[in-house]
Amino acid sequence: MKRKFEKYRLTVLCMTAGMSLLVGCQGTDRAPSSQTYQESDALESELQAKETDALQAGIAELQQGQTDESAPEEGDGALLEQMTETQGEDAEQPEMEQPETEQTAAAGEEQLPEEFPMEFMFASGAGAWGTSLLLNRDGSFAGGYHDSEMGDQGEGYPHGSVYISDFTGTFTDIKRINDYTWSMTLGEVKMKNAAGEEWIEEEIRYVASEPYGLDEGREFLLYLPQTPVEELDEDFLSWWPDYYPEEERPQTLSCYGIYNMEMGYGFFAR
Repeated sequence: MKRKFEKYRLTVLCMTAGMSLLVGCQGTDRAPSSQTYQESDALESELQAKETDALQAGIAELQQGQTDESAPEEGDGALLEQMTETQGEDAEQPEMEQPETEQTAAAGEEQLPEEFPMEFMFASGAGAWGTSLLLNRDGSFAGGYHDSEMGDQGEGYPHGSVYISDFTGTFTDIKRINDYTWSMTLGEVKMKNAAGEEWIEEEIRYVASEPYGLDEGREFLLYLPQTPVEELDEDFLSWWPDYYPEEERPQTLSCYGIYNMEMGYGFFAR
Protein backbone atom coordinates (compact mmCIF):
# COMPACT_ATOMS: atom_id res chain seq x y z
CA MET A 1 0.00 0.00 0.00
CA LYS A 2 2.86 2.33 0.79
CA ARG A 3 4.24 1.80 -2.73
CA LYS A 4 0.89 2.74 -4.29
CA PHE A 5 0.71 5.88 -2.16
CA GLU A 6 4.24 6.89 -3.21
CA LYS A 7 3.18 6.39 -6.85
CA TYR A 8 0.36 8.88 -6.44
CA ARG A 9 2.69 11.38 -4.81
CA LEU A 10 5.19 11.01 -7.67
CA THR A 11 2.43 11.57 -10.25
CA VAL A 12 1.31 14.76 -8.54
CA LEU A 13 4.86 16.10 -8.31
CA CYS A 14 5.47 15.45 -12.00
CA MET A 15 2.28 17.28 -12.90
CA THR A 16 3.26 20.21 -10.74
CA ALA A 17 6.71 20.39 -12.29
CA GLY A 18 5.30 20.23 -15.83
CA MET A 19 2.85 23.03 -15.25
CA SER A 20 5.57 25.17 -13.68
CA LEU A 21 7.80 24.73 -16.72
CA LEU A 22 4.94 25.63 -19.06
CA VAL A 23 4.24 28.83 -17.21
CA GLY A 24 7.96 29.66 -17.06
CA CYS A 25 8.41 29.16 -20.80
CA GLN A 26 5.55 31.47 -21.61
CA GLY A 27 7.10 34.14 -19.43
CA THR A 28 10.55 34.12 -21.13
CA ASP A 29 9.30 35.22 -24.57
CA ARG A 30 7.52 38.37 -23.57
CA ALA A 31 6.41 40.39 -20.62
CA PRO A 32 3.53 38.97 -18.78
CA SER A 33 0.11 40.38 -19.56
CA SER A 34 -3.11 40.28 -17.59
CA GLN A 35 -4.28 37.39 -19.75
CA THR A 36 -1.12 35.50 -18.99
CA TYR A 37 -1.62 35.95 -15.28
CA GLN A 38 -5.22 34.72 -15.59
CA GLU A 39 -4.14 31.60 -17.51
CA SER A 40 -1.41 30.94 -14.97
CA ASP A 41 -3.85 31.19 -12.08
CA ALA A 42 -6.26 28.84 -13.83
CA LEU A 43 -3.53 26.28 -14.46
CA GLU A 44 -2.36 26.50 -10.84
CA SER A 45 -5.91 26.00 -9.53
CA GLU A 46 -6.41 23.03 -11.85
CA LEU A 47 -3.10 21.56 -10.72
CA GLN A 48 -3.96 21.94 -7.03
CA ALA A 49 -7.33 20.28 -7.60
CA LYS A 50 -5.74 17.31 -9.37
CA GLU A 51 -3.11 17.03 -6.63
CA THR A 52 -5.79 17.00 -3.96
CA ASP A 53 -7.83 14.36 -5.82
CA ALA A 54 -4.76 12.20 -6.27
CA LEU A 55 -3.81 12.44 -2.62
CA GLN A 56 -7.34 11.61 -1.47
CA ALA A 57 -7.47 8.60 -3.83
CA GLY A 58 -4.14 7.38 -2.53
CA ILE A 59 -5.22 7.73 1.10
CA ALA A 60 -8.52 5.94 0.43
CA GLU A 61 -6.76 3.04 -1.29
CA LEU A 62 -4.21 2.81 1.52
CA GLN A 63 -6.96 2.65 4.14
CA GLN A 64 -8.80 -0.01 2.14
CA GLY A 65 -5.60 -2.09 1.91
CA GLN A 66 -5.07 -1.94 5.69
CA THR A 67 -8.64 -3.11 6.24
CA ASP A 68 -8.17 -6.04 3.84
CA GLU A 69 -4.92 -7.08 5.57
CA SER A 70 -6.50 -7.08 9.04
CA ALA A 71 -9.45 -9.22 7.90
CA PRO A 72 -8.81 -12.99 7.74
CA GLU A 73 -8.70 -14.63 4.38
CA GLU A 74 -11.39 -17.10 3.35
CA GLY A 75 -9.18 -20.09 4.12
CA ASP A 76 -8.15 -18.64 7.50
CA GLY A 77 -11.79 -18.05 8.42
CA ALA A 78 -12.67 -21.66 7.70
CA LEU A 79 -9.71 -22.86 9.77
CA LEU A 80 -10.68 -20.58 12.67
CA GLU A 81 -14.26 -21.88 12.55
CA GLN A 82 -13.01 -25.49 12.56
CA MET A 83 -10.73 -24.82 15.55
CA THR A 84 -13.62 -23.23 17.44
CA GLU A 85 -15.85 -26.25 16.79
CA THR A 86 -13.09 -28.64 17.91
CA GLN A 87 -12.56 -26.72 21.14
CA GLY A 88 -16.28 -26.85 21.79
CA GLU A 89 -16.32 -30.62 21.32
CA ASP A 90 -13.36 -31.03 23.68
CA ALA A 91 -15.07 -28.94 26.33
CA GLU A 92 -18.18 -31.12 26.17
CA GLN A 93 -16.28 -34.39 26.62
CA PRO A 94 -16.43 -35.72 30.23
CA GLU A 95 -13.22 -36.25 32.16
CA MET A 96 -11.76 -39.74 31.92
CA GLU A 97 -11.99 -41.66 35.16
CA GLN A 98 -8.52 -42.53 36.44
CA PRO A 99 -7.98 -46.25 36.98
CA GLU A 100 -7.50 -47.29 40.57
CA THR A 101 -3.87 -48.19 41.22
CA GLU A 102 -2.58 -50.68 43.73
CA GLN A 103 -1.27 -47.82 45.82
CA THR A 104 -4.63 -46.04 46.06
CA ALA A 105 -6.36 -49.34 46.79
CA ALA A 106 -3.87 -50.12 49.57
CA ALA A 107 -4.39 -46.62 50.98
CA GLY A 108 -8.06 -47.49 51.62
CA GLU A 109 -7.26 -50.65 53.65
CA GLU A 110 -7.35 -50.55 57.43
CA GLN A 111 -4.01 -50.46 59.21
CA LEU A 112 -2.76 -51.47 62.64
CA PRO A 113 -2.26 -48.92 65.46
CA GLU A 114 0.26 -46.09 65.14
CA GLU A 115 2.63 -47.74 67.64
CA PHE A 116 3.71 -50.19 64.95
CA PRO A 117 6.12 -51.50 63.70
CA MET A 118 6.56 -53.70 66.74
CA GLU A 119 8.58 -56.83 67.56
CA PHE A 120 6.91 -59.95 68.95
CA MET A 121 8.33 -63.17 70.39
CA PHE A 122 6.93 -66.67 70.52
CA ALA A 123 8.83 -68.88 73.02
CA SER A 124 8.21 -71.12 75.97
CA GLY A 125 10.98 -69.75 78.15
CA ALA A 126 12.49 -73.22 78.36
CA GLY A 127 14.98 -74.53 75.82
CA ALA A 128 17.00 -72.70 73.19
CA TRP A 129 14.22 -72.02 70.69
CA GLY A 130 12.04 -69.08 69.70
CA THR A 131 10.35 -67.25 66.82
CA SER A 132 10.69 -63.50 66.45
CA LEU A 133 8.37 -61.37 64.33
CA LEU A 134 8.64 -57.71 63.32
CA LEU A 135 5.14 -56.56 62.33
CA ASN A 136 4.43 -53.35 60.39
CA ARG A 137 1.24 -51.25 60.32
CA ASP A 138 0.25 -52.49 56.87
CA GLY A 139 0.43 -56.13 57.97
CA SER A 140 3.77 -56.98 56.37
CA PHE A 141 6.32 -58.73 58.55
CA ALA A 142 9.75 -60.32 58.67
CA GLY A 143 11.05 -62.79 61.18
CA GLY A 144 13.23 -65.70 62.11
CA TYR A 145 12.96 -69.01 63.91
CA HIS A 146 15.78 -70.94 65.55
CA ASP A 147 16.06 -74.08 67.65
CA SER A 148 19.50 -75.21 68.77
CA GLU A 149 20.09 -78.94 69.31
CA MET A 150 23.72 -79.28 70.38
CA GLY A 151 23.30 -83.01 71.01
CA ASP A 152 22.16 -83.62 67.45
CA GLN A 153 25.63 -84.39 66.06
CA GLY A 154 27.06 -86.32 63.15
CA GLU A 155 29.96 -86.59 60.78
CA GLY A 156 31.10 -83.13 59.78
CA TYR A 157 29.06 -81.31 62.44
CA PRO A 158 30.39 -82.28 65.86
CA HIS A 159 29.01 -79.09 67.41
CA GLY A 160 25.39 -80.04 66.86
CA SER A 161 22.51 -78.84 64.70
CA VAL A 162 20.43 -75.66 64.44
CA TYR A 163 16.98 -75.60 62.88
CA ILE A 164 16.34 -72.18 61.43
CA SER A 165 13.94 -70.25 59.25
CA ASP A 166 14.29 -66.72 57.86
CA PHE A 167 10.98 -65.57 56.41
CA THR A 168 8.79 -62.68 55.27
CA GLY A 169 5.04 -62.45 54.79
CA THR A 170 1.89 -60.40 55.11
CA PHE A 171 -1.27 -60.36 57.17
CA THR A 172 -4.26 -59.33 55.08
CA ASP A 173 -7.92 -58.45 55.69
CA ILE A 174 -7.03 -56.35 58.74
CA LYS A 175 -10.15 -55.34 60.68
CA ARG A 176 -10.79 -53.76 64.02
CA ILE A 177 -13.33 -55.84 65.96
CA ASN A 178 -13.62 -53.74 69.11
CA ASP A 179 -11.62 -51.28 71.20
CA TYR A 180 -8.87 -53.80 71.97
CA THR A 181 -9.01 -56.51 69.28
CA TRP A 182 -8.02 -56.67 65.60
CA SER A 183 -8.49 -59.64 63.28
CA MET A 184 -5.95 -60.63 60.58
CA THR A 185 -5.63 -63.35 57.96
CA LEU A 186 -2.22 -64.85 57.25
CA GLY A 187 -1.27 -64.46 53.60
CA GLU A 188 1.71 -65.90 51.76
CA VAL A 189 4.85 -66.63 53.77
CA LYS A 190 8.17 -66.79 51.92
CA MET A 191 11.20 -68.54 53.38
CA LYS A 192 14.81 -67.80 52.47
CA ASN A 193 15.56 -71.52 52.28
CA ALA A 194 13.17 -74.31 51.43
CA ALA A 195 12.16 -76.50 54.34
CA GLY A 196 14.50 -79.50 54.67
CA GLU A 197 17.51 -77.87 53.01
CA GLU A 198 20.76 -78.58 54.90
CA TRP A 199 24.27 -77.11 54.97
CA ILE A 200 27.25 -77.14 57.33
CA GLU A 201 29.10 -74.06 58.57
CA GLU A 202 31.86 -74.07 61.19
CA GLU A 203 31.10 -77.72 62.04
CA ILE A 204 27.43 -76.96 62.76
CA ARG A 205 24.63 -78.40 60.67
CA TYR A 206 21.86 -75.99 59.73
CA VAL A 207 18.45 -77.29 58.71
CA ALA A 208 15.89 -74.98 57.09
CA SER A 209 12.50 -75.32 58.80
CA GLU A 210 8.97 -73.94 58.73
CA PRO A 211 8.43 -70.78 60.82
CA TYR A 212 7.22 -72.30 64.04
CA GLY A 213 4.21 -70.46 65.45
CA LEU A 214 2.93 -69.33 62.07
CA ASP A 215 2.80 -72.69 60.33
CA GLU A 216 -0.61 -74.34 60.14
CA GLY A 217 -2.23 -71.07 61.14
CA ARG A 218 -4.67 -68.98 59.12
CA GLU A 219 -6.73 -66.67 61.34
CA PHE A 220 -5.00 -64.48 63.90
CA LEU A 221 -6.10 -61.94 66.50
CA LEU A 222 -4.12 -58.94 67.70
CA TYR A 223 -4.83 -57.93 71.30
CA LEU A 224 -4.02 -54.47 72.61
CA PRO A 225 -2.77 -53.66 76.11
CA GLN A 226 -5.56 -53.38 78.66
CA THR A 227 -7.50 -56.20 77.03
CA PRO A 228 -9.55 -57.90 79.80
CA VAL A 229 -7.82 -61.16 80.65
CA GLU A 230 -11.12 -62.90 81.42
CA GLU A 231 -12.00 -62.61 77.71
CA LEU A 232 -8.79 -64.28 76.50
CA ASP A 233 -8.32 -67.95 75.69
CA GLU A 234 -6.29 -70.05 78.15
CA ASP A 235 -4.16 -71.49 75.33
CA PHE A 236 -3.10 -67.99 74.39
CA LEU A 237 -2.38 -66.93 77.97
CA SER A 238 -0.21 -70.01 78.58
CA TRP A 239 2.44 -68.48 76.30
CA TRP A 240 2.39 -65.12 78.08
CA PRO A 241 5.73 -64.42 79.84
CA ASP A 242 3.82 -62.71 82.67
CA TYR A 243 1.48 -65.65 83.12
CA TYR A 244 0.44 -66.15 86.75
CA PRO A 245 -1.69 -68.62 88.61
CA GLU A 246 -5.34 -67.67 88.33
CA GLU A 247 -5.57 -66.18 91.83
CA GLU A 248 -2.66 -63.77 91.14
CA ARG A 249 -3.40 -63.04 87.52
CA PRO A 250 -3.69 -59.34 86.50
CA GLN A 251 -7.07 -58.15 85.25
CA THR A 252 -5.80 -56.84 81.91
CA LEU A 253 -3.10 -57.68 79.37
CA SER A 254 0.09 -55.70 79.94
CA CYS A 255 1.35 -55.72 76.32
CA TYR A 256 0.35 -56.36 72.71
CA GLY A 257 -0.25 -60.01 71.81
CA ILE A 258 -0.88 -62.04 68.63
CA TYR A 259 -3.01 -65.17 68.87
CA ASN A 260 -2.79 -68.05 66.36
CA MET A 261 -6.39 -69.23 66.72
CA GLU A 262 -5.97 -72.61 64.95
CA MET A 263 -2.89 -73.70 66.92
CA GLY A 264 -3.44 -71.83 70.20
CA TYR A 265 0.00 -70.15 70.01
CA GLY A 266 0.71 -66.71 71.43
CA PHE A 267 3.24 -64.04 70.35
CA PHE A 268 3.88 -61.21 72.79
CA ALA A 269 5.50 -57.80 72.29
CA ARG A 270 8.91 -57.40 73.82
